[in-house]
Amino acid sequence: MCWLWVQIACLWGAGRILLKSEWVWVGIVPFSFLIAGRLGAFLQLIHEASHYMLFPDRAVNRNVAKWLLGLPIGVFYEGYASGHRRHHAHTNTIKDPLSDREKYRITNIRDPKLLLLFVKDLLGWTALSIFFDYKSTEDKGSSEEAPSKLKSLTQLCLVQTVILLLAFQGDLRAYILLWIFPAISPHMFLMRIRGIAEHGLSQQLGHEIHVPSEGTFYTRSFLTPRHHYRFLPAIWLEKYFIGSYSVHFHHEHHLFPTVPFYHLKQLHERISPQVEATNPDVYADGYVAAALRNLSFPPRKLEAAPA
Repeated sequence: MCWLWVQIACLWGAGRILLKSEWVWVGIVPFSFLIAGRLGAFLQLIHEASHYMLFPDRAVNRNVAKWLLGLPIGVFYEGYASGHRRHHAHTNTIKDPLSDREKYRITNIRDPKLLLLFVKDLLGWTALSIFFDYKSTEDKGSSEEAPSKLKSLTQLCLVQTVILLLAFQGDLRAYILLWIFPAISPHMFLMRIRGIAEHGLSQQLGHEIHVPSEGTFYTRSFLTPRHHYRFLPAIWLEKYFIGSYSVHFHHEHHLFPTVPFYHLKQLHERISPQVEATNPDVYADGYVAAALRNLSFPPRKLEAAPA
């Protein structure tokens, strides 16, 4: 986590230099994608915390995830943790939280509606829609302390004010272009690609999910030792922009959600032969390749899926 903050600080510093140059309006969009890639890494550490795997002490786990990871990128940890538990309980079904369903509700790259969704992502519309729909918690049985909406928004404003004053010395233009814009625009674009890749297989195959076990069956993993791009820079780029902290072993995570990210590769090596024998579509070369699947493969159903 400390190394992640160092990366963000370096990007902020480089971004401040960019903003003073004559190339700012040419370079700000690709540079914002670099920052968005690190926002995805923040989200993955929040994800680890939602499974109580960031720190062994649950109070430390919650407070670090909330104050040092979640609120800095505009995520309410309690709401995320509650929603993510429902995501595992109702994977790819109608009960999957909106913040997850939104990412893979259209998966066919040939569908013009998907292009419209990408445009909405880049314009910030998707982020704002999810933000205003997000509750501080949706799981009344949660063991996490759930603050009121007013308290959550106050805490968010406090953390963002600290970032504005300390990291950007009150420079509102730099704060918006180097922090807010990457979070609500390119980050959402990248998360849609991730959502389609990880959870869009069933739709791409033309199969409707009725029970969560089927949803888990159709999750995908990428960039594995046997299935990956031959062009090494493509692997590095996807891991930076989308697949940080071994999230690319996504099928393994859904099968065994209590395994921490640093053991997912070992888990993959143990179970992948059996998994691939049952479900050969579960491993794709990469996120972009999986998202573009319908360009190469017509919809079809797998012959076997769990009831």
